[in-house]
Amino acid sequence: LALHLAADGCLITWANTIVLNKRLDSADGPAWYFVGAGLSSVALLSWFAAMLPARPWLRWARANPVALLGAVTVAIFAQIIGIYARNLWTPLSASTVWAVGLLLRMLGQTTVVEAGAARVGTTHFAVTIAMGCSGLEGIGLISVFVAGYLWFCRRELRFPASLILLPAGVVSIWFLNVVRIAALILIGAWSERVAVDGFHTVAGWLFYTVAACGIVVVSRRSPIFSRTEPQPRRLAAPNPASVYLAPMLTIL
Repeated sequence: LALHLAADGCLITWANTIVLNKRLDSADGPAWYFVGAGLSSVALLSWFAAMLPARPWLRWARANPVALLGAVTVAIFAQIIGIYARNLWTPLSASTVWAVGLLLRMLGQTTVVEAGAARVGTTHFAVTIAMGCSGLEGIGLISVFVAGYLWFCRRELRFPASLILLPAGVVSIWFLNVVRIAALILIGAWSERVAVDGFHTVAGWLFYTVAACGIVVVSRRSPIFSRTEPQPRRLAAPNPASVYLAPMLTIL
């Protein structure tokens, strides 16, 4: 535990050095990167060792080599995909700006659009769409979610019809992101603080949850996608899980 805390302290110092001095942009950037990777590994392994001795972890690794290798492979693949996905930023931001402007005009607003600067809004409030708000993250998340859903529930779903859920999820999350940005602009015209400090920070994951749950619900209830017959509605028995979920729901 002491080693873990020490590694955490060094990792925080490393992160502050990188952020404040931008050392990754200099010639010795790769060296700084490997320092961070090494500290992260020490922090992670020492945390595991603080919870359990090394022998149970080694026994688990020997018993589950496929799961361990699969997790490492997925993590590396996701990182590579994330790097190359940045190339989609320019066309995606342009389409998002255009769609937000169109939606605002449909709502009777006078729009201000600067496609080159990825800036869109009204005469009262405008926003600059950053990479994190372009829809790339949402598309990546929903793609992973739907792909996992198709795999784990493959026995309950009809194929190849269910494959359409993947592009449907991508389109739906992109459209919901457009709605989110348009709503942010409209709220900002009323209160900038509510828009930036309130709606902006929570709307993304709320819309993502709506899209993910909507795909599951629609596919489960539609005979086009589901193999199982819908069950008749009955009076549900009290669910004891609601008591344990109440604190989390209160916090949300």
